[in-house]
Amino acid sequence: MSVSFNDHAIDDTPTSAAERQEPKPPTPEPPEAEQPANHSTIRQTPQRIHTPGEFPHNTIEYVIHVRPPYPPVQEEVYSQRPRRTTAGKHTSTRFHDEQFSGITIHNTHHHSPEYYAYYTTSTTEPTTYTEATTEANKEMWAAAIQKELTSLHDNNTWVISSLPEGRTIVKCKWVFREKKGAKGETLRYRARLVVKGFTQRYGVDYLETYAPVVKLGSLRILLAIEAFYDFEIHQGDITTAYLLGHLEEELYLEIPEGVDVSEGEAKGGRPVCRLLRGLYGLKQSGRTWNKPWDEFLIDKCNFQRSSEEYGVYYQIGNQQTPLWTLIWVDNILWIRTQQPIKEAKKELGQKFPLKDLGPAHFFLAIRIVLKPIKRKITLAQDQYIETLLKSFGFQDCYPVSTPLDPGAQLVSSQPGDIAA
Repeated sequence: MSVSFNDHAIDDTPTSAAERQEPKPPTPEPPEAEQPANHSTIRQTPQRIHTPGEFPHNTIEYVIHVRPPYPPVQEEVYSQRPRRTTAGKHTSTRFHDEQFSGITIHNTHHHSPEYYAYYTTSTTEPTTYTEATTEANKEMWAAAIQKELTSLHDNNTWVISSLPEGRTIVKCKWVFREKKGAKGETLRYRARLVVKGFTQRYGVDYLETYAPVVKLGSLRILLAIEAFYDFEIHQGDITTAYLLGHLEEELYLEIPEGVDVSEGEAKGGRPVCRLLRGLYGLKQSGRTWNKPWDEFLIDKCNFQRSSEEYGVYYQIGNQQTPLWTLIWVDNILWIRTQQPIKEAKKELGQKFPLKDLGPAHFFLAIRIVLKPIKRKITLAQDQYIETLLKSFGFQDCYPVSTPLDPGAQLVSSQPGDIAA
């Protein structure tokens, strides 16, 4: 059975007058008022200019528009960013004598989403060798530079040679610091030649880098033991500690500023410094210095290293009371009575260039206040806090007992609240 349809069998002719009327064209919209010149024109969805039911003659891109919330902002090119004044200067989050002032956020146009921040910096420490030798306190910095170069020469840190074919050099820079006391006063000027460790290549210029230091938690525990037993705390400093370790890798350093090299020393090639000992900034310097320190204390001085804290050493004497020795890179603390500490200093000074700083009052930017009568000890970092506040321009702010909104209302918790 087949079914067929006749296309002319169905009459689509409209019968009523309403159906015979043609569709009316759309009413034209009144023209938009011109906006002032200082206002940006916002693109709106255009009105339909076609009859409903018919496919529009315009393209879909013309009918549908996505209005962005703001004009597109040009993406910042990283390579064109201005270099920070402290780039490569500090290895930690501490701010050393740098003040940020005049911080301003400015919008150049009322309707522009672009903002600009301006700040000015002022520092009392030079950042380059040229600044140290030409600007303020140049006599002090020149003496510090000469002292550092003399120390490098006396320790046979390098020998001048020519760069072998296929080898790359490691770069270096001068770092200048004003050594501060517990009250923020300048104790001495220090110049140090530092290697740019990021120019080293793993597997070629270095391998192992780990070097233990005492943890701050262990330091607080031992200071609490000192306060309980009324011991004494003495402090020492190893001068140029990193120069005491011998390098196992073959490293070539660029000629530092202030070092004169004769033509005959390079033997016709590019003059470089073949490093024999560690320098500050080398990735393996901490490890090379810790090795002779650890061997001397354990093998020669009959110290034992803590199995839980590799930066803590102890020596059991005749009174079965341990002499604690703590190390943080080149800073040393002794905890016990005066006579064992005096003997330990004398023995250590025969091996390393030790600077005896006497009773400890300022260690790792921590001020130590002893109260032997009450058998108490107080640790404070007020100088570090003041330096941090000054660096951000908050030195004149009002101190409060707790950083909480004064209008906040505290309500005591109920037993059921904790369970919930």
